Parts: sequence; structure tokens; C-alpha cells
Amino acid sequence: TWPTPPSPEPPEPVPAPAPLPRLYFGLGAAYPIEPPAAGPIEQALGISAFIGSHDVIFGFGPRVGVDYSLGSGSVNVTAYLVRNFNRGAFFDPYLGLGLRYDTTSAAALPLYGDAVVGAGFNFSRNFGLFLEGNPGFGDDLSLRFGVRAGLKVAF
Repeated sequence: TWPTPPSPEPPEPVPAPAPLPRLYFGLGAAYPIEPPAAGPIEQALGISAFIGSHDVIFGFGPRVGVDYSLGSGSVNVTAYLVRNFNRGAFFDPYLGLGLRYDTTSAAALPLYGDAVVGAGFNFSRNFGLFLEGNPGFGDDLSLRFGVRAGLKVAF
């Protein structure tokens, strides 16, 4: 009789990767394209900050932000529902729809439809850059567009 070969040992189970961070914070610069800003660029530049959460409902997450204009001192507050399309990868495009409250508007209720179309460039699970376009409506349903860019941290 032949000796029975040893039975192979089961492979070690591979641990599941840690879940991706759900909360994120961004800080950067904002610049209006349309309508064009009058004066030097430093008058038109703004500071942009936001905080959000990923995948809260059906792949969408809430995001709230604020843009502060260095030239005029005006403040815009935004709220979006954002959908990321490649979360966790180096290139992460996203789309968001929401509202913007404009403190410079003379309208009785200065709430306007707004959107964000952008991409994250993630260097790690917790750190990356963002670049986004910001189309929306202004007074009398005029179209407006701006850009934002900066750093994003997830935690």
C-alpha cells in the first residue's frame, strides 16, 4: 500500500480591508468665472470650506459648505447631496445637487439652485486634493459658474 499524502492545510483567511472613512473636510480657494469679477484677482478670490459624509442614503451623502469672498466680505452657504463614483481610488469624480444661500442678493429669499461637479485626487485613504466646478443660478435666474480647488481630509 502506498502512504497517504498529507492533506493540504487550509489557507490563512485574508483579513477584510478597513472600511473607507465616511466623513471628510475640505479647505481651499474659490474663484468666480461667471459673472466675471471686477478688479484684481485678489479681490475676487475667496476661501472655501466644507464638511460632508459619504454614502448616507442610496450612495449619496450630505455636504455643507461656506465660501467667503476676500474682496467683498460676502458669504455664501451651500448644501448638497453628493454622489462619488470611484470612492477610495486615486481619481474620484463626483456630482452634487443642492442649494446656495447668497448673502449679497437683494432677493427676499436668496436661495438658489446650485451644483458641484468635481474630482478628488486621493494620495491616501485620508488625504487628497479636490478640483471642482460650481454651476448654479443667481438673481433673475441668471447662470453663474465658479471653480474651487484645495485640500481634502477624510476621517
